Amino acid sequence: MTQVITAPANSELQVDLLPEREVVEGSREAKTFIAAEADDEMCRSGLWSCPPGTYRFFFPYEEHTYIISGRVDVIDDRHGKVTHSLGPGDMAFFPKGAKTVWKISEPLKKFFVMRD
Repeated sequence: MTQVITAPANSELQVDLLPEREVVEGSREAKTFIAAEADDEMCRSGLWSCPPGTYRFFFPYEEHTYIISGRVDVIDDRHGKVTHSLGPGDMAFFPKGAKTVWKISEPLKKFFVMRD
């Protein structure tokens, strides 16, 4: 069934512990709020936050990201270790199979759309 789904700006994010293998330095305590999921469960959108630290993320899906607050340097491990500096208002796309290192210097909050 197709319906319009809304989420208030102050939606509460739930603790979503990162796997230990992803944490290089920092806390495992990321937080997530899934705002919507497609009927076929292949696409989801929501909010994600993470404290400062260094993290390794592999993307088994593609993701579009919009940074709401905080700062992060994302290192693309697969393409020459290129660094992308992102802050409020910046957007990024992570293709399926992306292998990255995130150096979060200020508490990060992002909106994402991910598709399997």
